Amino acid sequence: MMISNLRIRTATPSDGPILFEWVNRPDSLAGKLETTEPIPRSVHDKWFSARLSDPETLILIAEVERRAVGQVRLQRDGGKYVIDVYVTPENRGHGVSDKLIDAAITQVSSVTPETRVVANVKPDNTASAALFERSGFTEVSRTQKCRRFERSTQT
Repeated sequence: MMISNLRIRTATPSDGPILFEWVNRPDSLAGKLETTEPIPRSVHDKWFSARLSDPETLILIAEVERRAVGQVRLQRDGGKYVIDVYVTPENRGHGVSDKLIDAAITQVSSVTPETRVVANVKPDNTASAALFERSGFTEVSRTQKCRRFERSTQT
């Protein structure tokens, strides 16, 4: 069932604590390609501050009844954007990730048309692979450590 009262907004400094909590959850760490251990608060705070001030990074927050339930980040890396999505377990399966991805790509495409968005997914993360395929991404490569999906920002 879709969540009807979903609101998507740009991240602010006050989102730091919830993003810190999410990145260190076991389900989040299990899906990460590079981060396998909990991140110290000071490291996360410095990283988050840098991302918020970076014009090449977009972070959106999904809320239901003013409660954050997920995030998407697009971060420019050369000629492409790398995407990262997280939705709390109790809000998965309700279209939150799909709406976050659509909102982020729409926003980026209005500023940077005709660019690529890349999703790097662990090979055993079938839910994320299905999400990106459902969102118009195509698998372009696969190794033992990573499945790479891409999508154009053009509609």
